[in-house]
Amino acid sequence: MKVFRTYWLLLVLFAGLSAMAQSGLTKQEIDLAEANAFFEASNFIQALDLYLKIEKKFPHSPDIKRRIGTCYLNIHDDKAKAMPYLRGIYN
Repeated sequence: MKVFRTYWLLLVLFAGLSAMAQSGLTKQEIDLAEANAFFEASNFIQALDLYLKIEKKFPHSPDIKRRIGTCYLNIHDDKAKAMPYLRGIYN
């Protein structure tokens, strides 16, 4: 059932992204919408890849840092990598 929900969410996401691309949104806005959809679907590896790209453009965004830290916490091998991101938003 979770697989169906994930595929359904991705279908809606890509349909929405197509509409957003035609509405004149920037690449960063589209990437952020896609990353947020992956994050909400618990696809933390895919979300992390996009959030790391977005962070290069917006290095001081606490929301992006929190999402990156959360992704790392939910990826079993990378929990220690979450600390600099999560610590950074509270300093």
